[in-house]
Amino acid sequence: MLLLVWRDCIDRKQSHRGDSGGVPHLYSLPEHETTSFCTPIPSLQTVMYTRTALQAVLVFLFSFQLSFVFATPTLRTQGIARRAPTSASGYETNAKRFAAGFPPLPPKRRFTPTRVGVAARAPSAVPFSGFLRIDDFETGSNIGWVSKTLLGGQIRSTPGGGQNRLPISFNFVSSGTPFDMPISDGDDFHYLGAAGGSLTGPSTTNVNPVVRSNSVPAGSGPMNVGNSGADSGGPGASESVIWKYSPSGSEFTSEWVNPDFISLATYFYLSNGPGNRFLYISSNPDLGEPEEVTRVRVFLDLA
Repeated sequence: MLLLVWRDCIDRKQSHRGDSGGVPHLYSLPEHETTSFCTPIPSLQTVMYTRTALQAVLVFLFSFQLSFVFATPTLRTQGIARRAPTSASGYETNAKRFAAGFPPLPPKRRFTPTRVGVAARAPSAVPFSGFLRIDDFETGSNIGWVSKTLLGGQIRSTPGGGQNRLPISFNFVSSGTPFDMPISDGDDFHYLGAAGGSLTGPSTTNVNPVVRSNSVPAGSGPMNVGNSGADSGGPGASESVIWKYSPSGSEFTSEWVNPDFISLATYFYLSNGPGNRFLYISSNPDLGEPEEVTRVRVFLDLA
């Protein structure tokens, strides 16, 4: 096609000059138009070579630009050292400490926690029942049992067993804990206790008789709640929580709380015979023969 264009250019140029030996035509184009119109057109080989060279330059420039985009920067870390932290005293917040390379502050406790505990369960009481046996303190020989019948409102002993013995029952908690002793029959005054006033200690010569009594709160001292001896002219105030028990030896001991709320250990005594023998308690461990009593020990005979 380029050759045809070039040919057309020559023909048109000749037509403008006319057919007669180069004489200009009446309507010939100006010289500048003729020159521009018939500018030589490059050959096909020249155009293709120029295009290929331009493409190569563009590809090179594009590849060179991509090398900057995907290149991984390499930094020389040799010689860069982290500054060692000094004292942490001036860094009051965790933000300042982190910035300076220190660990966070220890957590602050708003209060001192205490372990929540479960209240200790009270020990379970162990029930016992039976009869009270009376033995001589010195010889250990049996004297009798606590009788279920009274004389003058007082508790006395019976030499024989069987139906004459007083049935009792109680709930044992511990050897050091005093308790009251219910009487298992249908008579009045349903606890086995003692009546009287103050016992002044180991040197006293006083004794308080063992009687049937109504219940008196532990540690309250003698109270006028009613007892079997008072009906017969005996002391009106009595206590019921006077008993202690040792399961290892099946033995009873006793205590008495004075009106001033001082508790004293007491000991069992049996009045001398012949005839009826009454049961007493005293804070003197050795009353002896002058008082006409004999010290005894009281044990549980299981029913």
